[in-house]
Amino acid sequence: VVSAFPSLKCDGSSVPRLCLGNDTSLQVVCNLLDEMIPLFTSDYFFVTGPDADFDIACLPSRRRMQQLRLSNSAQLNGWFHQQLKQSVQLRARRTRP
Repeated sequence: VVSAFPSLKCDGSSVPRLCLGNDTSLQVVCNLLDEMIPLFTSDYFFVTGPDADFDIACLPSRRRMQQLRLSNSAQLNGWFHQQLKQSVQLRARRTRP
């Protein structure tokens, strides 16, 4: 996603990483899900991503963590995945726990 939308890259990251603090990042990924989900006939749609802890260098991610009262990047990552799972479920698909 970051290759196609460089404006969604986390500021200050040495590797291309999707900024989880950017509202547009969540919207773009949800829009991609809107396009992809109809291509699959299964009742389930599996959403995953890297669960590794990473250094939060960008301001939008730090602000999101403060807003949600999260203490580390793993929690921010978990929040983002939860938003994606809810988006999938709104489209009448089930996700794995």
